[in-house]
Amino acid sequence: MDAAATRRRPVKACTECRQVKLRCDANDTFPQPCARCTKRELVCVIDSTFKRTATRLRLQSVTNELRQLKEALNAQTTEDPLKATSTASLSDSTSSLQRRDRSRGPQQRSLPSSDPFGLREDEKCLLQLREARLEDSTFDQNDVRNLFLFLHTVQAILFLSTWPSPIMFQLEDPSLMFAGIAVHAAFILGLPRALTSTGPLSSTISQEHREAMAKTWLACFSVHTSLSMFMGVPPSLRGAHELSTVDTILERSFVPTKLSIETEIQRCVAKYHDAMLGEMDGPVRETLVQMCEREMDNIPLRLSCSLDSYLTFSFVVGKLHVYTLALVREGASTANKRRFDPHTRGATFQSLGMAAANRIIELYCNGLETPPGQNDKNLIDHYLALPKSFFRGVLFATFFLLKYFALNGSCPDEDKLTARNKVLMVHAKLRATAPHQFSESGRAATVIEVLCRHADSGNTNMGIEVEDRASASVAWGALILASKIRGNRSWSTNILQNINPTSPPEAAGSRESFADFPPDPDPTVAAPSDEDMSLPEDIWDQSFLDLLDFRAYDFNGGLDQPLDWEVPGQQNAAFRP
Repeated sequence: MDAAATRRRPVKACTECRQVKLRCDANDTFPQPCARCTKRELVCVIDSTFKRTATRLRLQSVTNELRQLKEALNAQTTEDPLKATSTASLSDSTSSLQRRDRSRGPQQRSLPSSDPFGLREDEKCLLQLREARLEDSTFDQNDVRNLFLFLHTVQAILFLSTWPSPIMFQLEDPSLMFAGIAVHAAFILGLPRALTSTGPLSSTISQEHREAMAKTWLACFSVHTSLSMFMGVPPSLRGAHELSTVDTILERSFVPTKLSIETEIQRCVAKYHDAMLGEMDGPVRETLVQMCEREMDNIPLRLSCSLDSYLTFSFVVGKLHVYTLALVREGASTANKRRFDPHTRGATFQSLGMAAANRIIELYCNGLETPPGQNDKNLIDHYLALPKSFFRGVLFATFFLLKYFALNGSCPDEDKLTARNKVLMVHAKLRATAPHQFSESGRAATVIEVLCRHADSGNTNMGIEVEDRASASVAWGALILASKIRGNRSWSTNILQNINPTSPPEAAGSRESFADFPPDPDPTVAAPSDEDMSLPEDIWDQSFLDLLDFRAYDFNGGLDQPLDWEVPGQQNAAFRP
């Protein structure tokens, strides 16, 4: 035995007490913890190899980590919200014009010869031009009525974003454009200020209508943020002002629970988006992931509700976006962007992402099925009636498993086999639910099959790595690789030039069009369905439909008659566009 080891003093104090140089009674209380660890609820461990860390170094390390964390959270862009045209004015004339508007009722539209507020000559000219269109001496109550007809237009655009028309190329998907139009129209109508705005027009709006406006704004935020993440575009509604407005509306009791959960999930993703992609040390990014994960886990607890299979799907997809953001950023500084040493942050994010992707695929293939007898597949297939976000979510999870596991040469064989089995589950489900081979689900199954055969051949080359599309880089990279494997280089060049206009163009080639293929020689003709078939009672029981109150419509009489909004002081007549 070494002489130095025999002369080593016996250790009688725990590591916590040795760190702060305090007397420890662990030797007397053994096997119970010492008094200090018991009082502070610490782990009392006696370790002879423990070496004390200087307090100054510990303080400096914690201070640096907190400073980087604060800088990352404050790095979010603070964009000024779009303002409605009814409140626009010059900066130096704002206060005077607001005082004038408060002193004038809706029935007073003529300008006096002298201004009691002492406006300058140029301001008087501006005021006359601003109120030139309001020369009527009467207040048209139909303006209030038309406002809510426009509100239904915004809601209709959101539905087009949720269920877009089928497309032949993913670059032609108009969902994000529709969502942007809905957000812009919502700002013009003042939906974010529905609960806080005051004025002559706002006083005529009932509380029920204000709540409808607020719920529509939550739907705008949720749909636009979700589409932005799938397309690889930074969410435009991620500033501190927009997130504060969403929090204010979510605190109200009239918001449906399912819509609240969907919005809370997207709020967490938008809140941490810029911070995840910022320049920071690895431990700070890991702390941000843990904070976002903890905040998302607290959503069901805070709302005191349980998640059904649809909400669980959105919940896990949101987590996968967070893990992928951290993983893409973690691998940006390495040569092999898919290879991480075990027990590192990159390997941890990979494991978390794999668990989330497996859960998404299991829900899509098995958890979204309706119970027997509650859905007539002769009327419509259940998977074709789902919002497109479910289709995008399962493809996102599939491409994640392909990139980081099936096509990763450094991945363990066991993880490769698990990922391959999950990918084959998605392939089989898409094949079974595709109306024909050139539908979106049919083409997606073909892409997955091409990538799986590429992985089976032992080739792990991903080709061009897309890095500037956040979490959507995984999906874009998979689509580019599949197009190159199939020899469709012109299409992959078109993708690169659309997602990154600075990419150098490749040799020109003919763009393959799926529309040029001959149709199926023996297409299956669907049998006519019974038009008097009764619809299920819970057909509207989904979070993406909570923004509307369908009880206001008479479904037996058809959907061609809009809601007859009640205007105070006026007897409404039936209105048809």
